[in-house]
Amino acid sequence: MSEDCNLHKGNSVYKGEDFSIIECEICLFKHIIPLPEQNELDQLYKADYYEKVKPEYIKNVKEDAEWLANVYKERVKVIDSYFEIGETLTALDIGSGPGYFLTAGQELGWDTVGIEPSGQAYSYSKSLGLNVINDFFGSKQAKDLPNFDIIHMNHVLEHMQSPVEMIQLIAQKLKKNGILCVAVPNDFNAFQEVLYDKCDFEPWWISPTLHLNYFTFDSLKQLLEGNGFDVKKRTTSFPMELFLLMGDNYIDDNKMGRHCHEKRKNFEMRLFENNLEEVKEKFYESLAINELGRDVILFARKR
Repeated sequence: MSEDCNLHKGNSVYKGEDFSIIECEICLFKHIIPLPEQNELDQLYKADYYEKVKPEYIKNVKEDAEWLANVYKERVKVIDSYFEIGETLTALDIGSGPGYFLTAGQELGWDTVGIEPSGQAYSYSKSLGLNVINDFFGSKQAKDLPNFDIIHMNHVLEHMQSPVEMIQLIAQKLKKNGILCVAVPNDFNAFQEVLYDKCDFEPWWISPTLHLNYFTFDSLKQLLEGNGFDVKKRTTSFPMELFLLMGDNYIDDNKMGRHCHEKRKNFEMRLFENNLEEVKEKFYESLAINELGRDVILFARKR
């Protein structure tokens, strides 16, 4: 248990056997208590995460390659739009995983570097010829890196012991007027709540070993704007809970989960292939306005 747990307080929104999730009055977002020690997290993500938690990670990444490439091309296109045409841009991807964001940035001419603690994900991204460091991003690693025009972080902040410190460190490493893109799960959303409260589903999105923090669009925006950023855009990803509401229970069936994922991919790929990215973007933005969608995705400029 982290010694900092005594600093956190707030109303409990969920109680498990040996943990609670509170709406923290100090942090201004939901997180578990007690928080684990940092060395426990380091061991999990350095050695065990993909091997034990996602044993088919590389296989699935390869199957999803075309779809992932389009997802990240779309994301880097949004980021690139905040800069002058022809600027030489530098980008850091924290928790770079298989490297698709880095690849998409390189295709636009960015100078990219990724940081990835998992040996499996690091090795895969290196096999693609990408510039990746096999480590965690923290104050020690930050000292050895230059400042960047762009920092990207996809599904990382929910795992961090101290998201506030992470955002503050990112602000230090981002150039003035630089762009930060953060994506986290959109948990405790209205679709999840109705499935939990009215449809006899357990709160499957709660994973105290892996997900320490639980954000909404507003709480993530508040975190960023309280630490030197102005949020410029909010969007989301496909609301996977729709499948559950329509009767496809992917929570208890991994094969069904992959099947639903393929449907989501088909939906998006048909829009990509028919030059309907703008329609897709407006659809997801409308979901985000109503705090729906599987992810909270924010684009913010450093003041």
